[in-house]
Amino acid sequence: MRDASPPSVKLYSSTHKAARTANNAPSFYWEAEDNEGGSGLKGYSFSFDASPSSEPEAAVKAGPEIKAAAFPLTPQGDWYFHVKASDNLGNWSGTRTFGVKVGGSSLLPAEQVWVQPNPVRTNKPVIRFFAEKGSEVTLD
Repeated sequence: MRDASPPSVKLYSSTHKAARTANNAPSFYWEAEDNEGGSGLKGYSFSFDASPSSEPEAAVKAGPEIKAAAFPLTPQGDWYFHVKASDNLGNWSGTRTFGVKVGGSSLLPAEQVWVQPNPVRTNKPVIRFFAEKGSEVTLD
């Protein structure tokens, strides 16, 4: 008997927990699992746009090891990240959507970030940046 149960997906944002933020580099991460006795996860399809009701294509764009996406230099406005998962038998989860509001200017403008040496030739680059105001900074 073919497994007809879709995987389940949970979606989060590590950068946009407030209703509106000046952070113009939203990032998202997700967790997914196939149903008990399922065939395992094949991968994900996702999109990032200004529509709250978009559906990612029903085609795997990223393997199961990919569980995060980031969108630097996002313009001001309302944006939506959509993700769904597929198992190895082609069953798709429902689409999960996370909305973010990007407003104001970035706390970390691109023109105020430097990496030295450029290009990086060692595993120890120096990263210098200047934030617009006192901020908590996390580097990945």
